[in-house]
Order: sequence, then structure tokens, then C-alpha cells
Amino acid sequence: MARRPDWLFDGSPIDDPLGHGERAVQFLRGLRHAATGGPFQLDPWMERLVRMIYGPRWHDGTRRYRMVDIMLPRGSHKTGLGAGLSMLHTIGWEKLPLGQVALAACNREQARIAFNECMGFVVADPRLGRHVSIRDSRHEITHRTARSTLKAISADAATANGKTSSFVLFDEIHAWKDRRLYDTLRTGLNKVPGSLGIVISQAGVGTKNLAADVFGHARRFSSGACEAGGSKSRRRFAAAAWCAASPRIKLLGPSSSGPRPRSPRPVDRRRRLVRRRVDGLAGRADVRAHMVISSGDPP
Repeated sequence: MARRPDWLFDGSPIDDPLGHGERAVQFLRGLRHAATGGPFQLDPWMERLVRMIYGPRWHDGTRRYRMVDIMLPRGSHKTGLGAGLSMLHTIGWEKLPLGQVALAACNREQARIAFNECMGFVVADPRLGRHVSIRDSRHEITHRTARSTLKAISADAATANGKTSSFVLFDEIHAWKDRRLYDTLRTGLNKVPGSLGIVISQAGVGTKNLAADVFGHARRFSSGACEAGGSKSRRRFAAAAWCAASPRIKLLGPSSSGPRPRSPRPVDRRRRLVRRRVDGLAGRADVRAHMVISSGDPP
């Protein structure tokens, strides 16, 4: 059964040792809407959600949550929140040099809605216009100094192959016809240290859609009914295989999810050398925590 998490409304303290949650909230409050000229609409529950995403940290200082699944009904300002967070990763505190930010939707029209929200923030504030360039025909916004780029894309998986995004907004996945784009972008997030994926969608109708799959897995994960990455034996073997096959894994940073598991199968000397060099870093290729926000029971 899906239900709203208590911390979203109870006013309890949210851990923010590095102040990243506070600065994310202040960035969103500084945005302005083009249509009204007023400040960004940041409801109390939205503020607590943003603080929970960016505040809590592992002992090595990395963000605790790398995947957030949010299920909300129509009229909840979902796309506006997602657009604001996308701008945070494009021009705000969370931007990375040459970082790629993707706004993914079921079709060009839906992707354009989120892109227009982002473009509206720039149009409404001349200060932002001095730091970014907009290519409207390509649905791109680029920070001139960091060269971080926001791009709206539709559910054509072939156009997303090879992307290594630092932030992805998966918008209204209940309307996606298949999961090719979702899987392409989702696996690409694992290539970038500190990446973040956010799913914001309605539940949709029935159980034969992508939203049912994603939110169903998220509920099972949050309740402890399943573990990220499959069984423990499969994760141990996968860690050894990743170390041996992909030298780039050592760039993903130290794992904070505990000691490196031993491989259940014997490995040759070269694999042992690679595993010692990465010092347990392969675990970072898996998502280590999910956050699930739901507005009510599933249909």
C-alpha cells in the first residue's frame, strides 16, 4: 500500500551537514515565473522534499539519495518542481563542468512543456540571461562558463544512446509507450559520480505501463521487500566482473555502503590486482538508496 511519508509533513529535522539542502531551497526561491513575474511556488512539502534529497550525506560527503520516485496527481505542480531542479543542476549549485541535464518525456510536446518552464525562468530574470545561452530550436539551455547543458528529449531511445547525464528528470512516465528511453538514461546515470535521477509522474491506469513497474519496484525497495541490484550473490559476482571489465569504475569514488563483498568465484591474479586498486569502488555503480513519495494508494 502506498502512502505519504510522515517526514514530509511532520516538521521533523532533516539532516543537512554540508548545507546543500538549504542552498538548493534558496536557489529555487530565487527563480521567477515568466508568466506571472512572481517567485517560484515552493510549497512547504516541496521544500522538505528538496531538503531531503540534497541534505543527507554518507560519511564520505556524497549525497545519500541518487534516485527519487515521486507519484502525484494532476495539478500538483510536478513539472514546475522538476524544471526548477533541472535548472539547479544546469546553472545552480549542483551544476558540473560539461554536465548533461536531460528532461525526458513521452513525446516532443510533453518534453517542450518542461523545457518552456526552464526557459521561462531565464526570460523572467535578466541576471540569468547573462550567464546562459538558449537554442530554442534544439531545446537546449547552456551555461556559458561551465558549459553544462540542459536538453529536452522524447522517448526515442536511439537519440539517447551514449548519454552520461548528471541529472535526469523522467516526466510523466505513465504515458511512455515503452521503457527503452528510461533504461538508456537510467543506466547512463551510473557512469557519473553524484548523479541524480528524479521520476515525477501520475500513477496512470492499470498495471501495464512504465509507471506501474517503476513505482512498484520503488515501493518494494523502500519496504525492504527487495534489494537494489538483485541477490547478494549476484551483486558480489557483478562487482568482480565490473572491476575486471571496466577500468573506469575506479573513477566512481569510494563506496559508502559498507565493505567490499568478496567474489563467490575464483578470479585470476589480474582481476585481484584490479580489485585491490579500486578498493571496493564497484559498489557505487548501483543505486544505493531510493526515496519514494506517493500521494495515496495505487489504482
